[in-house]
Amino acid sequence: MGNTATKHQQLKAKRPSRQIESVNEPITHADFETIERFRAYVTQWVPKWASDQTFNRLIESHFVTKHYCHGCFNAPVQRLLETATEADPVRILDPVCGNGIWAIEMAVNYPKVHCYGTDPIGVFPLRSKPLNTMFYHEDVTKGLKRFPDGYFDFIHVQLIYSRFQEHERKALMIELNRLLKAGGYIELRDVDPNLVCEGPVCQLLDDIFPRIFMEKKGIDANWHNQMSDYLLLYIPVANIYYQQSVMPLGWGDKMAPLTRSYLLNAIATYQELVMDACGWSYEDFQRIRATCLEELEEYHGYVNFHICWGQKVPSDVADNASDIQVFTQDYED
Repeated sequence: MGNTATKHQQLKAKRPSRQIESVNEPITHADFETIERFRAYVTQWVPKWASDQTFNRLIESHFVTKHYCHGCFNAPVQRLLETATEADPVRILDPVCGNGIWAIEMAVNYPKVHCYGTDPIGVFPLRSKPLNTMFYHEDVTKGLKRFPDGYFDFIHVQLIYSRFQEHERKALMIELNRLLKAGGYIELRDVDPNLVCEGPVCQLLDDIFPRIFMEKKGIDANWHNQMSDYLLLYIPVANIYYQQSVMPLGWGDKMAPLTRSYLLNAIATYQELVMDACGWSYEDFQRIRATCLEELEEYHGYVNFHICWGQKVPSDVADNASDIQVFTQDYED
């Protein structure tokens, strides 16, 4: 990319327009029935080895991310997706797709878009799925060799903070740069797993979780702070757009029951890891988890979502670029 000097500009961004009726919208009350229908639907393919906590967390994380990030995506690709044709296909990729829920929802809403998902440990469907979705048990950090260079128009990555070590994240970004066509968009979304809460037990967990991820798994859970840097280093983008959104946990709006359930399942997913690292009994863990939930409601605790995206430019343009701007966009209340 050559030498680049980064400028930071503060801009005020409006929430995405609600004039377009599509799946790329925050969740309404009626959507709760949709969530439960989808939960029942995907139960058909969830393997026996997948725990209920992990399975439910994957579903809930998608819908809470969709709601508090104001849609299934933030990059300006709506028109691209709506104007896709068989003669001029649009291809999108979720390279760490988990149970495939993001790709499935995008495929339903944009039936002419080719939606791909890959994950070596994914629990996605291989038969009962929209016709315009394709899933593969492949590891993007080792290369998705079935796809040629510049194959995808839009690549979306979300909630990988607990997934990859540093060298794997570098391999991820190098491969995504290969797969993304010039003029295509890439979007990264992730949560800051640190709880913003004044409660003493919540603060204790804040100290514990990042340390455990690093010591036990070699993973820096604060990936959200590095997403823009990874884009700058590995993908030649014209500019980087950055947003931050807040998700209250178990209080605040109609999503409170879902965010509470999401948090319960997220904590339960890492139960054995935390108990082993801290020397806690099962009873200790359950007591601390219950107290954490009480504190989040009492002190109005929350977490922050971080979103950044950019449009890839041809390599010759990137090599001659002298300035990349990082636009920080805040949602209006």
